[in-house]
Amino acid sequence: MAKIQRCGLAALGMVILSSCSESWQLMPAPLAHQYLGGEAFREVSSEDRSPEIKTFYATNRPAADRSEGRYYANGATSELKLGAATVRMGEPGLHWQDVLDLSAAAEREGEVPLDLESAEELDALPTTRGKRFAAEIEQVLRRSRFKEITLFVHGAKSSFLRSTVQGAQFHHFMARNTVFISFSWPSTGSFLTYRKDVEYAAATAPAMADLIEFLAENTSARRINILAYSAGAQVVAPALTLLAEEGGSSTTARRKLRIGEVYFAAADVGMRRFVNEYLPAFSPMVDNVTITYHAKDSVLRIAQLANRGENRLGRPDGGELSPEEIKWLTEQARSGAIDAIDMEYADDERPGDFRAHAHWYMNPWVSSDAILQFLYHDEPEERGLERKPGTQIWYFPKSYPERLEALIEKGRRERGHPN
Repeated sequence: MAKIQRCGLAALGMVILSSCSESWQLMPAPLAHQYLGGEAFREVSSEDRSPEIKTFYATNRPAADRSEGRYYANGATSELKLGAATVRMGEPGLHWQDVLDLSAAAEREGEVPLDLESAEELDALPTTRGKRFAAEIEQVLRRSRFKEITLFVHGAKSSFLRSTVQGAQFHHFMARNTVFISFSWPSTGSFLTYRKDVEYAAATAPAMADLIEFLAENTSARRINILAYSAGAQVVAPALTLLAEEGGSSTTARRKLRIGEVYFAAADVGMRRFVNEYLPAFSPMVDNVTITYHAKDSVLRIAQLANRGENRLGRPDGGELSPEEIKWLTEQARSGAIDAIDMEYADDERPGDFRAHAHWYMNPWVSSDAILQFLYHDEPEERGLERKPGTQIWYFPKSYPERLEALIEKGRRERGHPN
């Protein structure tokens, strides 16, 4: 078994050696934005109509030497730093109309760089009480159409810069219409030290739970939604379980914490532990749990090897679950407590890579669906997905573009804008 683990870590090293740059490029335009064009951003407030994307962040990383151009370093601290970040889209001189054009283009002439311009620390819990951070959030909530908070929790192999920029682009395509917070847990930034990331993720879960409680108690957000990517699930799932165990009844916890969508994208967390320990604990206190997966996710195959062969939630092996466990999951899906989306299954050939580990933002179909879910909380069928025959599992049919376009046209008619 040790040999398998060493092989897994060696393979992980090959992945990181091939992609170690800290530069970041804008994700492809989600399909909905390709249809809507500038209309997707019609409700962006005047002060947000800029190439600069303003978000918030929370991190338990230690401070870095600013003279080296870094804000936070690797490693974990007992403090939870809270701040505001600004990410710039494109080259200097870009105008708002340029931003709109780039955000709707199915094909771009070149890459669009994203750069972290600033990160200002506002508070550090428990040293301060977080009043300034909460006040800044309230200010954004007041001008946002959707009075909600979206928490993004990145995966392994991620620096503070990467996690902040990666989250900011998703916030941009959410039409900058919620409060967006990137939770930058102390991933080491290299798959060569993946096992250390696993340790840091486990140690960070209490800080994540503290952040959710803080936001629920100190802001007026109607919902707190969570997007957990890859190894970010190793932070989010145990954090929610902690909150469920400490929050009294599920009804009390649901009312107090106001947790809406919990979206696990290609989750790098042990499948059996998730099904038997985490999900039963926290699912009663949240509005909805979404799980996206692909049985041939190559990154999660490597993560599986590095975790002593334990199957990952985002790359499941049905043979690992007992009939009782499968029955319970099916009942949960039938009741609407969880939505499972199979990226592999298709009714015909589809464009784009659904096997990609980063499908939630790199595949225009999937990113479009995720954004609609976070903003409108619609059911999968209402977003254009279909059920796999004879199951409670959802998938993207070949006809998804036509379905999505019809839904957009229906929305336009309901708003009184037929064209």
